[in-house]
Order: sequence, then structure tokens, then C-alpha cells
Amino acid sequence: MNVLYEFIYGFVENVEKQLKMIRQAIADGDAALVKREAHSIKGGAANLHAFKLSEIALMKENLGKEENLQGLSNTFPYIEEAFGQFKNFVETVKYA
Repeated sequence: MNVLYEFIYGFVENVEKQLKMIRQAIADGDAALVKREAHSIKGGAANLHAFKLSEIALMKENLGKEENLQGLSNTFPYIEEAFGQFKNFVETVKYA
């Protein structure tokens, strides 16, 4: 495995953990935690040119700033979907 792939897969592993934290934070009503984790995902995704994931993370970050728990809950599937697409791409590249 090359260094670049290890870096990208490290990001994937981190985001998997962050999404679990975000899901729990939404259930707990902790909009501030959602905002922090979404901000982190946004930056990492932008650095990797995963712009759809970054854009949705920005939306989650803003909803967290607004403490809009209903919006955070309603849009959670969007970040999961965007992350799933990115992860599938990473897996495809790994075996190419």
C-alpha cells in the first residue's frame, strides 16, 4: 500500500468515527459537537478534492452553528451518502 493511499484511508477511518459521533450528538442534542466534527470533515474533504462531501459537511456545520437539531437530523443521510460515494471511490482506486 502506498503512502498516499494510507493517508486517504486514514481520512476514511476518521470520518467513519466522526459520523458515529455526529449521529450520537444529534440524538443527544449537542449541536456544538456536530458543528466541530462537520468542520473537521469539511476541511479534510476539501483537501482531498471530495467537494460534494465538503459541501455537505459545510451545510452540517452551519446547521450546528444555528443549533438546528431538526435540520441536522433531516440532513444526516446526505453526509452519509456523500461519504459512502467517496469511500467507494477510494476502494475502487485501491484495486485499480
